[in-house]
Amino acid sequence: MKRTRLITLFLVLATFILSSVNAQEIIVVDPGLGTLQAAIDANGGDVVYMLNAGEWYGLEQILQVSDVTMGGQGKTLSIIGEETEGMPPVIQVGVDYDGSTQRCLFRISSNMTLRNVFLADQDIAGNAGPAIIELDAPVKLIIENCVIDPAGREQTFRGNSPADGSK
Repeated sequence: MKRTRLITLFLVLATFILSSVNAQEIIVVDPGLGTLQAAIDANGGDVVYMLNAGEWYGLEQILQVSDVTMGGQGKTLSIIGEETEGMPPVIQVGVDYDGSTQRCLFRISSNMTLRNVFLADQDIAGNAGPAIIELDAPVKLIIENCVIDPAGREQTFRGNSPADGSK
């Protein structure tokens, strides 16, 4: 009987330790202009960036998702919006220094997950960018429960031969 209890206790402790080691850190990002980019610059990849439902996250530049910006090879970017029955968090395309709408929201060459967000590819003046996401390498891109509006003036996803093999 004691042996069974010790084995059970050991298995429970081992499961708890392994699950806590694999847990990702969650960073709640404040809404506003440039706050998402600032959080990513400060914390890199393999972190979950949580966005608040109904809030606005404006981009000042195209979000670069690469081994360099994520802080190492194989690190991924995860942006998750708070689940809601109402308006999800909005990530809006930025404007270049010359006033033109940026060509996309994300340029990725590392794996990325987007969940429960509204991707607005239209600047404040109502001008749409040509694409939502540019793929610069073979990547795994997961998009779940997202709204994309407008769905890319030219293409929703852009990426020629460098993106071959993407999933």
